Amino acid sequence: MKTKGFGEDYTRLEELYVQTLVDEIKSLPQNKSYLVWQEVFDNNVSLDPNTVVHVWIDDHSMEELGNVTAKG
Repeated sequence: MKTKGFGEDYTRLEELYVQTLVDEIKSLPQNKSYLVWQEVFDNNVSLDPNTVVHVWIDDHSMEELGNVTAKG
């Protein structure tokens, strides 16, 4: 985290980890898709428009669904 300049920001570490996984899946020769939890979407990880985002937190879930679907 020090090398990346994240300080104590574990959200940025999680974002880097998930983004690395998503990029690895996208690079596979087979036509693979993936599902992510809404926290990944909320942390602004770059996702393909056809990614399935699992909205699971009840607070403001309709608002969250609107945010997810507005991004494609």
